[in-house]
Amino acid sequence: PGIIADHIYLKNERGVFEGLTSFLRDLVENRKMGLSPEKCIALLSRRDYGRFSKYLKLINSKLKWGFSLHQIFEDVKDQIKSWLSQVTVYLLVDTIEVGGGTEKSLDTLATFAESINLMERERRSYLLPLILVAYMGSILLTVTIVIFIKFFQSGATGFISVPYITLGRILLTPLIFHSFMIGIVTGKIVSGRVSAGFLHAFLMILLSTLTIWVASNYSLMFIRFGVAAR
Repeated sequence: PGIIADHIYLKNERGVFEGLTSFLRDLVENRKMGLSPEKCIALLSRRDYGRFSKYLKLINSKLKWGFSLHQIFEDVKDQIKSWLSQVTVYLLVDTIEVGGGTEKSLDTLATFAESINLMERERRSYLLPLILVAYMGSILLTVTIVIFIKFFQSGATGFISVPYITLGRILLTPLIFHSFMIGIVTGKIVSGRVSAGFLHAFLMILLSTLTIWVASNYSLMFIRFGVAAR
């Protein structure tokens, strides 16, 4: 449930901000035609801005009823869950009411939103290699520990073999928890939210479990082959 909820929240958050960014750019272009900000909002509310469209239509309907922009913002901000979108809408309201909604001020706000959107995309692309490093680290650690356990179980060291169950309880149990924590930290680093780490934690636990099964079946064969070759 946590993974599904975070995915829905993230998809909605990105969709709202991307729609808001497109709306601001169109607002600037319509403002250059000499239309008032309120008239621009009324015209643009007919267009499709993805997940931001329903909020834009709500803003337009309240403007028709004579509500002030600050009153509208107070009503809309509770419905918009994205903090970045809330700040952008607040700046838009101040730009129109305090700054008069001039072309230059609106263009500055639109450029700011576009820059933030671009930086978020670049940040995700730059942090993608860190995700791969985390998954590879989890796999390598799992394989190393399983081979270590099978190595002692087979008696290849020349000493008395250690019970497999004992070693498994000591080493494999913390390994699953370790994979879970790596997933949580990976999600926090990449997206900035702990909730995003549940997906990576779930995948790493599955990957570690699969790696344990594969390494358990094939590591002993390689160990015996190496001992026989001597």
